[in-house]
Amino acid sequence: MKKIIILLLTVSTLISCETKAQGKKGISNTSVIEKISVSKFNKSIVKKDIQLVDVRTPQEYAQGHVSNAKNINLFDANFKNNLKQLDKNKAVFLYCRSGKRSAKASKILKELGFKKVYDLKGGYLAWSR
Repeated sequence: MKKIIILLLTVSTLISCETKAQGKKGISNTSVIEKISVSKFNKSIVKKDIQLVDVRTPQEYAQGHVSNAKNINLFDANFKNNLKQLDKNKAVFLYCRSGKRSAKASKILKELGFKKVYDLKGGYLAWSR
């Protein structure tokens, strides 16, 4: 009986260690959400292979927005469906007015399987200073 218990413990330990090692190697399909400064945001959004999203209301967007930003309103009932129109493999750069809505949107993008999500620290208020 002791031999069986020792064998089971050894096998479970080996399986546990292998699972942890696989996670460290990056085998899991995880997303990256990073809050970035205005200067880093500004340098990054000039790249051609990115998606720039303003999650404010259409009224806020009309009052001023970052050039080439697509307006996808966080409060819209179809928000998740609208996000699904974006390419999950391309980087997504988000902003809102102050950073709270874009933080929520970042989490939703992560849940939807987007790989790289960048959230502007301080939002449009920081951008427009």
